[in-house]
Amino acid sequence: MQDSTPVHPANYTGSVPTPDTTGQRTIIGNRNPYLSRRLSIGSAPYATPFHSPSEQGSITRSPSGDNYVGGAHWAAILDSIEELKGQIGDGSETQIGVPSEEPSHTVLSDQNTGPQLLYGGSPKTSKEEIIASIPPRTDVDRLVSRYFNALDVTPALLHSAKFRRQYEQFWEDPEAAPIVWIGLLFLLMCLATYSLQSSTAAQPQGIEFKAWGDKYREKAIQCLILGNYTKGGPYVLEALILYLAAEALPSEDAMFCNYLLVGIIVHLALRTGYHRDSRHFPNISPFEGEMRQRVWATVYYLDVVVSGQMGLPRMIRDQQVDTEAPRNLIDSDFDENTAVLPPSRPDTELTPILYGIAKYQVASLWKLVDNVSTDIELSPYDQVLQVDQAIRDARLGLPPPLRWTSLAESVTDPLHVIIQRLWLETYFLKLQVVLHKRYALPWLGAAPEREQDHYRPGSQDACVAASMRILELQHMVHEETRRPGGRFCDHSWKISCLLNQEYLLAASMLCAYVRRRQQRGHNTTAAAVAPASAGPEVTAARVPDIPELQIRQLLAKSLAIWERSRMSSAECKKVVEVLTVVLRAAETGDGGGDDDGGVAADCEKQDARVAVSAFASQDYLANFDLPFTFEDILGENMSFPLHPQVQIQGSFLDDTSYL
Repeated sequence: MQDSTPVHPANYTGSVPTPDTTGQRTIIGNRNPYLSRRLSIGSAPYATPFHSPSEQGSITRSPSGDNYVGGAHWAAILDSIEELKGQIGDGSETQIGVPSEEPSHTVLSDQNTGPQLLYGGSPKTSKEEIIASIPPRTDVDRLVSRYFNALDVTPALLHSAKFRRQYEQFWEDPEAAPIVWIGLLFLLMCLATYSLQSSTAAQPQGIEFKAWGDKYREKAIQCLILGNYTKGGPYVLEALILYLAAEALPSEDAMFCNYLLVGIIVHLALRTGYHRDSRHFPNISPFEGEMRQRVWATVYYLDVVVSGQMGLPRMIRDQQVDTEAPRNLIDSDFDENTAVLPPSRPDTELTPILYGIAKYQVASLWKLVDNVSTDIELSPYDQVLQVDQAIRDARLGLPPPLRWTSLAESVTDPLHVIIQRLWLETYFLKLQVVLHKRYALPWLGAAPEREQDHYRPGSQDACVAASMRILELQHMVHEETRRPGGRFCDHSWKISCLLNQEYLLAASMLCAYVRRRQQRGHNTTAAAVAPASAGPEVTAARVPDIPELQIRQLLAKSLAIWERSRMSSAECKKVVEVLTVVLRAAETGDGGGDDDGGVAADCEKQDARVAVSAFASQDYLANFDLPFTFEDILGENMSFPLHPQVQIQGSFLDDTSYL
């Protein structure tokens, strides 16, 4: 894809230095200390939820304690919409990351109460008893094979040839195997078993897979405790990473306890020096150094992703990290006897580690976005433009096998590669949303007379367009997940865990945008008011105002998807209630918004079917040319023709090839 257009937003033509995206540890701007600043919570009673404005994040108070999320988190965006307070039920006060007290109706997972590794809830046992509980080798062989060949949960975290040798040695003499390595084996079996549960959920015996997976996870916990995992040592980090996956993947919501687990993983990695490149230490062999880089890339990615899911600060300080990205090598290229590592294979060659390298590089962009989006003081807008350019450059620089292509162009590609492309594409869009949110919707929680202080129309365009694209990808994934024979039908458990937070963020941004337009009236668009400190992007050509009706259509489709999970997911419950209020207000014209057709009927009665089917009878569907079909999304046959392309010049957002 060639891109010679000026940098977005809105054709900014000023001189902005291009960041060095090959050195992912460049910090844009300096973080100033604000040690004297404190957030005053006051003495409000616990019975009344406390909400702070979006820029400061959101604090929800309840008898079980306070719950804070940063301003870029989807829950803070929803909480900052003043007009919604008092219109939604207790779901708005649900604490993010805290297990719901409602019973779960999912097939894959009972409602988690938290990682038993942290609570010490597993029964004490001995190494002999653990070994005696291992299934017959034929069963273990199948599960291990499934992990390495079908799951793609933590690609290349383990060196396959080395593991195979250790595996054979284990069966020859199980007592000689380190207890933590045995725990690692149980975790491979656990993850493989959970994936079988997803692929056979329609069969009566499917529930047995979940029960067996839980048993394997319990045995892994016992192994980690017996191995005194808090001291570190061989296989501990790898086992903890797999244990985090075993806790996170079956859960529909992002749980705070996983943030605590990542903290343990990060601090053990720091204690054992994984954050420093092995070239500094001659007592680390080339093989060990390369595998340490693979592990660190995974730890770094988990720190970024899980912190973002919880709306909390990262734990890794980039200024103290110099570990290089892993090389693009296959496991047969090197082993424990390698004296000099071979050069990295070209990024045109798809290897098991290539996705891990790409994730590491994309995650490294988060620190740039985080500096701009969460610092207490507003960053100069030049930094936003600079980071926007870095995001565009990084997307264009993705390895060719991992660049997004439409499903129609991917019919011969492995499914796990398509899912990898999907995550990368969605995360690039998320980076755009978070980067521009502060300048796109500065009015969240602000007084009306101050709402234009930091407004940038180009940022609004980028933020809204990226959010729309994310929801379109959600709808595509849902269609391929729920339809028998769909490409993702056996992988919904993994995709939901990987991308649901991005979907929630996009929906929250669009809810805020729609609600603001309703409040101000559809004739008073943001483009009609120039900000007080107009920058170069304001005088450039603006994109056409995005029709609110198209946004409402996307939100209604997402509402129909989340409606099915509201009883088992606190996060879905909250966003469903907000979407219901916003769409109902849009239909009735409440708040001064345009009323050019019904969007939802009585959504209070979970009538998402009406919300979606109402679109099918509207003439405006001729301009909503979605290239995929929503058949029987709620028991009805409906066809949704892709909205007019939102032209964000100079941004990757003008590329609709992913559809």
